[in-house]
Amino acid sequence: MLSEKQSRIIRLIAAGMTNKEIAHELDVSVGDIKWHVSKLLRVARVSSRAALVSWAATRRNSSGG
Repeated sequence: MLSEKQSRIIRLIAAGMTNKEIAHELDVSVGDIKWHVSKLLRVARVSSRAALVSWAATRRNSSGG
């Protein structure tokens, strides 16, 4: 299960935001966002932001949410 912060990061990626824009939106460092994105990519076992968004959408749809 994804944390609220992880889900929000994925939603912001889906909106086309860069790491810098996401960091500004969440009031954290760009390094923090890079770390979260890297972790999410590993958890999803994907290698791109687009694939991460697709993976998250599939999980959301399969969980009924």
